[in-house]
Amino acid sequence: MLLSFSADSQESLTLYNMNTIPQSMQENPGTMPLFKGHLSLPVLSSNYFSFSNSGFAYADLVKKRADDSLVFTVDNMLSKLSASNYFNVSVRTDILSFGFRSRKNYFSFSIIGKNDNYINYPKDFMTLLLKGNAAFIGSTANFNVMHESTAYIEYALGFVHQTNNARLSYGGKVKFLSGIANMQTNRAEFSLFTDDKTYAINATSNISINAASLDTGDISKIFKPEQNLLGSNQGLGFDVGFKYRVTKRLSVSASALDIASTIQWNERVVNYNTKPGGNTFNFNGFDIKTIFNNNGSLQKSIDSLSDSAHHLLDLIKTRKAYTTAIPVKLYGSIVYQLTRNINAGVVVYAKQTERDWQMSTAFSVNTRLGKTVSTSLSYSFNSYSTNNVGVGIALNPGKLQLYAVSDNILPLFDATHAKNSNIRFGMNFTFGRIRNPSLIAGSNEKEAFLDRFNDIQSRKYKLYRAKERKRRQAEKD
Repeated sequence: MLLSFSADSQESLTLYNMNTIPQSMQENPGTMPLFKGHLSLPVLSSNYFSFSNSGFAYADLVKKRADDSLVFTVDNMLSKLSASNYFNVSVRTDILSFGFRSRKNYFSFSIIGKNDNYINYPKDFMTLLLKGNAAFIGSTANFNVMHESTAYIEYALGFVHQTNNARLSYGGKVKFLSGIANMQTNRAEFSLFTDDKTYAINATSNISINAASLDTGDISKIFKPEQNLLGSNQGLGFDVGFKYRVTKRLSVSASALDIASTIQWNERVVNYNTKPGGNTFNFNGFDIKTIFNNNGSLQKSIDSLSDSAHHLLDLIKTRKAYTTAIPVKLYGSIVYQLTRNINAGVVVYAKQTERDWQMSTAFSVNTRLGKTVSTSLSYSFNSYSTNNVGVGIALNPGKLQLYAVSDNILPLFDATHAKNSNIRFGMNFTFGRIRNPSLIAGSNEKEAFLDRFNDIQSRKYKLYRAKERKRRQAEKD
């Protein structure tokens, strides 16, 4: 379970309303992009990493004393935990992406590598791990540790349509999912009781774990192109979204991602389950006399204890196909146009988990300076923290676009108190960028006139250059 993090979800709130960046279509497939075409190359175009921990930050567990030495403050960390806590790590890499506009439509195709890791851990589990069973003398500790790690490749075909009056755009994506590896904990229930008089221990376990491509004995065999790129671990999913201009200044949008997205795991599958009714472990302590005997009684007692403890995790191994679901994600946004190049908005995000919905809200101010620079500044709060400052910037020197977006840059200045952060950065090629479609009355007509004027001047200049080339060639001849 821990090794899955060495390979390396959070939302992209700041990116949502930056539709000068092609990757914003991943958050709302119903928004018409502000360019006529785009091309994103492998690895360079988009790299995304996020982490979040609802329970504690590094500074809650480790403190620096006056002599600059570090000390663990376990009690302080445990006090920050709720009854149920969760930890997320997500990674995204664009392998290939391109799209083009045709009249009022935009067609796109993308291949994205994704890795999501999720753990739900109760406070009792961390207390037992860090302080032992002394904290549960005379009582029963119950906990269920839920975990899922999934690595897969997403192939997506997208379509956006904009109405003639440009007030409404809507679209969606059909996604084919090809699974690489997975580990899923359906059930990991444990209980531990310590008698307050005899200190005898009674423990029970009830475990059900599925895994695919991980029970290989060799980590280099996890990724096999012939099996992972278009193998038998397959699934489908859908995204939908829209954007609607309510008034000349006000617009609303929403999207739903990974609707009915599932992966059927068929290749290199293994299941681990406890026997029906679960496993038990009992330990009444050692007879003190055995410590002073030289007849091997102590070693026999230790061996017996080891066998009994091993029985607690004695799992039955099978190989049955299983299905996992990609969590549904919802976005909703309201944007108000303040000036021709500045708007302000709010974005609400919800992600479905095993037990509930994780919610986040962001307020942002977005600017666009001509065709070259787009920026966004956001403030958000979520289940992990209430103080997140995000920034986004996209630079377009010619057809090349360089961009970086984060929902929380504060960890750059103080990582010890960070409970969540994410960053997305890369480069794209965008073609035929469109002038700012401001919602303020009259400005659209002006922008349309300027676009027509520039097109005419561009054609005239091209004709002039062609005539000059012919003239110079004639002079040489």
